[in-house]
Amino acid sequence: MIAKFLQFVVGVFVWFGVMPPHTIVDYEEQRPPNPELARGILKCDMSDLSLICCLSYSIVLMVTCTVYAVKSRGVPETFNEAKPIGFTMYTTCIVWLAFVPIFFGTAQSTEKMFIQTTTLTVSMSLSASVSLGMLYIPKVYVIIFHPEQNVQKRKRSFKAVVQAATMSSRLSQKSINDKQNGETKIEPDRTQ
Repeated sequence: MIAKFLQFVVGVFVWFGVMPPHTIVDYEEQRPPNPELARGILKCDMSDLSLICCLSYSIVLMVTCTVYAVKSRGVPETFNEAKPIGFTMYTTCIVWLAFVPIFFGTAQSTEKMFIQTTTLTVSMSLSASVSLGMLYIPKVYVIIFHPEQNVQKRKRSFKAVVQAATMSSRLSQKSINDKQNGETKIEPDRTQ
């Protein structure tokens, strides 16, 4: 885990070494007829490829979480946690799937900077709000309004589950053997 983090940090520093960040003053957006009244906009000089590289790590994490949320839906022990995580990841994927065509589709627009900046900030804010809302609001609701449900459930270890399954199979095997030996017990009829 630490090695992967260090690889990521080294990759970021190499990227900064190859393409250091800098800004430009863009006069194209608001060019008046009189050049003395021109107003420039300070912009980050960042290509679309650089933006994709920045967001690719988050996209990989999002896709991985979504895949595992789908896989863990059928596991009964994790159902309480898998459902909100799944809903969160599905919603986040929809938000970012809407972001990509809007962001890159407006590359030739005259209002490119405003649309792209707004789209990026709204997508990030919406993604964070969805995550907070769908993951933590149910927990806060239980803590505030239903504190009686906020108790730790008894957890069974894997060893205890295996022992219970082994004992269950031994008892069922013993009852089958008893019935084969003719030692069956006649139960009284209680339907009356």
